[in-house]
Amino acid sequence: MPFPSWDLFPISEYASNFHFTGATSEDRTMSVLTSRGCVNQCSFCQRIESGLRVRSIDNVFDELEVLNKQYGINYFMFEDEMFVPHMQRLKSFSDSLHRLEGDIKYWCSARVDLAKDREVLKLLKESGCQLLSFGLESLDQNVLDLMRKNTQVEDNYRAVENTLRAGIHPGLNFIWGNLGDSLESLDKIVHFLINYDSLGQLRTVRPVTPYPGSLLYSQAISQGKLEGPGDFFKRFTNSDRITVNFLDIPEVEAYNALLEANSVLVRNYYQKKGNPESSQPVIDAFRRLYFPTCPEDLKFRGVRHYEKPLKQ
Repeated sequence: MPFPSWDLFPISEYASNFHFTGATSEDRTMSVLTSRGCVNQCSFCQRIESGLRVRSIDNVFDELEVLNKQYGINYFMFEDEMFVPHMQRLKSFSDSLHRLEGDIKYWCSARVDLAKDREVLKLLKESGCQLLSFGLESLDQNVLDLMRKNTQVEDNYRAVENTLRAGIHPGLNFIWGNLGDSLESLDKIVHFLINYDSLGQLRTVRPVTPYPGSLLYSQAISQGKLEGPGDFFKRFTNSDRITVNFLDIPEVEAYNALLEANSVLVRNYYQKKGNPESSQPVIDAFRRLYFPTCPEDLKFRGVRHYEKPLKQ
């Protein structure tokens, strides 16, 4: 397939509109996709096909060269679900970076298994990786098993600690409200996020969503919690809201728990950043989202706004 006709896009707007972790006001940013799919089959994940399909490294760099040399892009956000499937592809990627100009930076995702290997992390750091995003999802082994994550709780701890030692920001992604979850499992997530907060991102906790096509959706149907796709789309309004309650507590109690948890995380982040006054508007937005009084309250789309920093 040919690359997008970038000359038809307002590239200056795209390149300056996002502020990724580790970026400066001089960096020009763009997202790129180098593969589709993932090797795992988590219960909450919806996909049309199984497996992983990757573009060749040469094909990827042909596109990166266009963006880099014609439009000055030097920071790439790789949108792949699994950017680093194995060491050999990472080496090929690293070896090809000489084709690009300037101080190259990037952000990517990987399973926690990868971060067991410190050589992989060393290569990621040396090649310009600013943030390595992990789908940690839970710190309760029963929950991880029920969602078919194929990871161990200790893997999550080891991956994040190794990533921090390598000098890379870890992206800490958790979802709560899965089968087997409880108030105690939410509390573990909050403590983990505070303990390993590198200030690379403001991280909060979202409820799990059983998207049609996922195993979790089928489980919701079999348990009588959903009637079908029409029922799902009638209920679904925002990925920060509970579409189906899989917990053993009332929905209002779950929302109160999420509000308390995310309030703690937001206050902790802005306190460490030195501007605690910024926390209250975010907390108020969460409160309105969880307990809306008008349609406008449902428009909140999370806390991580990529605003370009002002030049010093």
